[in-house]
Amino acid sequence: MQAAAVSIILPIYKVEAYLPACLNSILAGTLREIEVILVDDGSPDRCGAIADEYAARDSRIKVIHQANGGSSSARNAGVQLASGQYIGFVDPDDWIAVDMFSVMYAVAQADDADAVICGFYECYEGSDTCIPVRYPFLSKLAAGQAEVHRTIMTPLLSGQLHAFTWNKIFRRSLLLQNGVESPEDMPLMQDVVFNQDALSVMSRIAYVDRPLYYFRRHAASNTMKFRADVFDTLLRLLQEKEKCLLRLCNGEEARTVVGEWFIRQTLQTIQVEYGRLNPLPYAERQSRIRRIIHDPHVRQMLQTVHLKLNPFQQFILYGLRHHSLSLIRVAAILHNQYRRVRHRLKQTLSLIQPSHSQVAARGSEGG
Repeated sequence: MQAAAVSIILPIYKVEAYLPACLNSILAGTLREIEVILVDDGSPDRCGAIADEYAARDSRIKVIHQANGGSSSARNAGVQLASGQYIGFVDPDDWIAVDMFSVMYAVAQADDADAVICGFYECYEGSDTCIPVRYPFLSKLAAGQAEVHRTIMTPLLSGQLHAFTWNKIFRRSLLLQNGVESPEDMPLMQDVVFNQDALSVMSRIAYVDRPLYYFRRHAASNTMKFRADVFDTLLRLLQEKEKCLLRLCNGEEARTVVGEWFIRQTLQTIQVEYGRLNPLPYAERQSRIRRIIHDPHVRQMLQTVHLKLNPFQQFILYGLRHHSLSLIRVAAILHNQYRRVRHRLKQTLSLIQPSHSQVAARGSEGG
């Protein structure tokens, strides 16, 4: 049997409604030399059975059944089983363009790339809205560690380049040689650590300026839920980014963008605290904001970081600097309302001028 060009890993848990469409999009792909590793992470629904059914029909599919350990545990198990030259990841509630992996693998071969990044579509369930996301600041190829650190790692550390696993492929040998794994002790944002660790050991990274992946946003997505542990995760991520800076010996610019990233994420966390998805009582919300105000990392960053923000965020930042709970609350609530209006307008404009992405999205759903 011919060795796989790309091993595609799917961590599976409670996604039986989406899994068949996702698998159909992968198996219909124009790159035939793939192996698809389905990791049933103790899913209580029919995901495990669906995985076995597909494996019985297509020899390229391998299935792992394991006790529930989280998405990081599932991804790590898949990487250990993988045999492909490159490794890609797909979330089972999303889907891909028919030529995604053939395009990315061809670029990887042509450029001898250690990793390849592509754009993606952000699709909102219940509407025809699919918004393309690209990275115009990336060049077609970053060659040499100095260029990778400057053009890839700095925007990754700042959050300008998304730390998703699923819009990239990685050279498997480099992941294994450097012991790169998804952290199993983090409840969310594990992708950030994985991407930092993976891309920091690579010296040739290519970019495909096309959206090839369809990222589905729906009510069950982690990105659409309130999480009470987000600020604790931010503190952990700050530590991981500082470790990465030490490994790379990056200059002052990279350290500055990490500080800016932390303050921006802190402001976003505050906005979520006052959002409609937060079920916590008012008194507990206030207590949680007080903790953020007095956190030593926040106090330190506020002294050195200077950001260009919209007026609402400027007021939140002013409230943080001056320990004003009332100002933070009012500014956060107003900013949430502003964002909802802006998002509805963006969706409306997208519907007025249907794009190729929407046509492709509808076609994939029908498959």
